[in-house]
Amino acid sequence: MNLIKKSYISALAVIAAGVLTGCQEDELSIAKAVMASASTLTFDGLNPDEQVITVYSDAQWTADIPDWVTIEPTTGSGTTDVTVTVTTNLRDGSLDNPRKSNLVFHGSTLASRATVIVQQTGDKYRDVPEVEISQIPTLEDEAVILTKEVQAVALSSKGFIAADATGYVYVKSSDIPALGDNLLIWGEKDTDKSIAVILADKIQVNTNSAVTYPAAYDITGEIDSYKAERTEYIKASGLLNGTKVSIEGAEVMGLNVLDAHADLNLADLDGHNVEVEGFFVGTSAPVVNVIAANIIDHGAAKVTTLAKWHLGDADINFGTTFPAEGIVRSSGGEYGGYITYVPEDLENSNDNNKYKLDVSANNPRVSGPWPGDYWLFHSDTKVMAGDKVQIVFQSRVSGTGHKFWRLEYLDGKEWKTAGAELKTSEPGQEITYTHAMASDGSTNITVNTTVTYLSETSTCEFRFVCVANWQANGSGALDARNGGTARLSIDDATDESLQPSLTMLGGSGGMATNVIFFDDFSWLAPLVEAAQAADPGEYDTVGSGDISAKAPNLYTTADLSAMFITLRDKMGYVIPGASDGASNVVYLQDCYLKMGKTGSSSQTSLTIPPIDPQGKAFILSFDWARMVQGSGTIDNYTLTVMLTGNGTFEDGTKYQDFATTQDVGEIFWTNFEAKIIGADKDTKITFVATDLVNKETGAIDYTKSGGRRMFIDNIKAVLAE
Repeated sequence: MNLIKKSYISALAVIAAGVLTGCQEDELSIAKAVMASASTLTFDGLNPDEQVITVYSDAQWTADIPDWVTIEPTTGSGTTDVTVTVTTNLRDGSLDNPRKSNLVFHGSTLASRATVIVQQTGDKYRDVPEVEISQIPTLEDEAVILTKEVQAVALSSKGFIAADATGYVYVKSSDIPALGDNLLIWGEKDTDKSIAVILADKIQVNTNSAVTYPAAYDITGEIDSYKAERTEYIKASGLLNGTKVSIEGAEVMGLNVLDAHADLNLADLDGHNVEVEGFFVGTSAPVVNVIAANIIDHGAAKVTTLAKWHLGDADINFGTTFPAEGIVRSSGGEYGGYITYVPEDLENSNDNNKYKLDVSANNPRVSGPWPGDYWLFHSDTKVMAGDKVQIVFQSRVSGTGHKFWRLEYLDGKEWKTAGAELKTSEPGQEITYTHAMASDGSTNITVNTTVTYLSETSTCEFRFVCVANWQANGSGALDARNGGTARLSIDDATDESLQPSLTMLGGSGGMATNVIFFDDFSWLAPLVEAAQAADPGEYDTVGSGDISAKAPNLYTTADLSAMFITLRDKMGYVIPGASDGASNVVYLQDCYLKMGKTGSSSQTSLTIPPIDPQGKAFILSFDWARMVQGSGTIDNYTLTVMLTGNGTFEDGTKYQDFATTQDVGEIFWTNFEAKIIGADKDTKITFVATDLVNKETGAIDYTKSGGRRMFIDNIKAVLAE
């Protein structure tokens, strides 16, 4: 028990001085504002040195002092240097457990309190009894743990599953043992995704023995409703897409192989039907997380050719239909379809009558293309959220034809760029494109792009859009349609891999049709890989709890900036930097974002890609955490989600504020959700610190000072029931 000593102004001295004559004057002499120069003091357990802090107040302060702490002076006013000393942390001649208490400087009100955490090192594991795994979930977070002997039964990239006769627990550790090692673990109990875990300080390997597994509980048929309070051995079957396993018939949930160990060779199984056995370590909607112990490969998933066309042969099926109707009907594929050329506003853009459709060298050709025109590839098949579709074709233009084209696909009701967006100012204005045609007028360019759908879409459609009136041979811009041509063509008519086609790769990617948007920021993985190759270390601040984890600036780190901006734009995010009036304060984490830093003019915001709920209400959810300062203080702000354009939150407002329950020194994810109604494809959803936004005008002030550092992950939109 920590006894509290109170320091008081001597009432006798006050009376003797004859200065104060009434209650009102007594109150005026007691501080209403008190601040301290430090929020945390840490002392050595043995021979601790004294430390000095400064207390600022507008009048007299007193102090509540732990019994093992001494301060001098014990009261003061104005600016006062206070010397803090602590006793040696010994018991029976040996280091005692670490200890921590609050030293409080205060005045007359609850608001006039400055709390300083005083902590002292010691023997963390003194008197700590050995525990069985079944006891760990009953302990408080931060409880110190020494396990009885356990066995490592599954490995991950960030730790391992430990087992004894009473159960299983996920151990997060930078020191990863071999499979089958029998060991002791020293660490702390933590909770992650509602499941108990151990944060290991040290492990001791004793022996190694064969690992045996129990019969796995099959959750395939109940993954949408599966819940467990502790780690258990489970399995599920489905299609592997990255680290996620989609399960046929599931409405929302899939399985996620968390922190996959390199020995699993997960990348080699992408697109395969698999059965995953592993240990349940919590749910992060829309996935159930497992540390995989075994993955059974049932082979590559079925590849379905939706529609295929044939070019280049004399025996063509569009010799009449294309010149007359602009149609190339499919010659194969399970669902069939057509290609057509769609001119932009032909009535007002063809005064010189240059526009014409014909067949040249057994290929469909257009004379007089113009910006806004496009080739449309259509297949009569429904596409589900999560499906992967590949489009392949070849094309070329004449030297005086148009150089820059952009590939797009219809996702739900919205046309999105297919593949990496490129930008150029060559035509005299900045344009966005995906493919540039050869300048010689005879070389084909090959389009081979795969997209993953986020929304259920009634038909599969891609379009190849002319985006600038700039000639391929560099002769300059055109004022009107000309005799230049664009065509679908082929290098070798006998090479079926080059013929135009739409192909479904493996079927559903695992997001249910009522999930209209989901991003776990896995698109940052190539940047994480590049960063770790250049500077190995921990890049997961929230997951590791290490506030000193690496976090390179994505706008100013030379080797990351260009890649990040390309991926950011491809995904459709708006994250302002210095060129947008904000600051270059976006930082890389292990597949999530950190934004903002402490200081003046060090703020930014995040606007997510457009969501089209097609007139329906939806639930927006996300994971958020605030950063911890070195002293343990949590950045003091709330987060606002702001709607611009149509739509409101369920309460009729355009703004919703959120606050975490993080306490001193704590950093963890908190999931929030809010219902949005009346939104459409033009609605913008922005995450920003509350005090930066003017809720009357929607304007954001990025110049304010202070710490508003935020972590954002797992943004999801699900249609409301």
